[in-house]
Amino acid sequence: MPQERRFILLGELARVPEACQFVRETARQAGLNDKQADNCELATEEWCTNIIEHGYGRQGQTGRIEIICQSLPGAFRITLHDDSPPFDPTTLPTPDRSIPLKDRQPGGLGWFFIQELMDTVQYEYRDGRNTLIMTQHNPNVGDSHSAEQPDPFPARTLANGVRVITPSGRIDSANGRQLEAALLAQLDAGFTRLVVEMQTVNYISSTGLKVLLTVMRRAQERGGSIALSALTRRVREVFEMSGFDTVFTLANATDEAARSLEG
Repeated sequence: MPQERRFILLGELARVPEACQFVRETARQAGLNDKQADNCELATEEWCTNIIEHGYGRQGQTGRIEIICQSLPGAFRITLHDDSPPFDPTTLPTPDRSIPLKDRQPGGLGWFFIQELMDTVQYEYRDGRNTLIMTQHNPNVGDSHSAEQPDPFPARTLANGVRVITPSGRIDSANGRQLEAALLAQLDAGFTRLVVEMQTVNYISSTGLKVLLTVMRRAQERGGSIALSALTRRVREVFEMSGFDTVFTLANATDEAARSLEG
C-alpha cells in the first residue's frame, strides 16, 4: 500500500512556498535524491502558480489546491487537484527555444519545465476538477530502506464496515483542512459511515468544528453519517459550549459510536 501525505494549499501566491517545501521534504523522505526533489519542487511551483494566476485569478476567486504525494514501488507520484475552470496544458505549443529571447512571447515555459523535470506527466478533468499527475522514478522509493512517515490520520475498518479515523493533537486552522481532505478521501473511497476517534485530540477550534460539520453533511448526502468517540474533557466542553453536542453523536467508546451508525 503506498505511503501517502496530503497538503491543502490556499490559492494565494504567498502560500506557494509552503507547498513547495512540503513536496520537497516528502520527496526526500521517500528516497529521492536532491536533484529529483528539486525537480518535484519546481514542477509543483510552476503548476500551482499557473492555477492561482490564470485559473482562480481570472475568476476573482481564492480557491484551494489539494496536493497528494505518494511513495510507490520505484516511483514518487504527485497529484494536484483544483476547482478552477478547466485547463488542459497538453494543448499548449512547445516553446521554440531557437527564437531569440527578445522575440519570444511570454508564457508557456511553466508547462515546458514540468514536462522536462518530471518523468511522466498526465492531465485530466475529472469530477469538476483539474487533475495533474506527475511522477519521478527512483528505485530507492518504496523499498525497505526508505524513511517512512507515520500516517497523520490512521484509519481502520470495523467488522460492520464502519471506517474509523484517528486524528491526534490539535484540530484547528493550521491542520483542519488536512483532516477534512483525509475524511473526504474516505467518502470518495466509498466509506460513508465514519467514526472519528478523538481520544488523542487535545484541542479543537471553531475551524475544526466546521470541518467535521462539512464532512457530516457530505456523508449524509451519500446516505451515511459520522459519529465521534472518546472525546477528552476539554474537547467535549467545546462541543457542549457551541451546541455541537446536539448535532453529533458523541460516544464514550468507538464500538458504541459505530453501532449508532448501523441504522
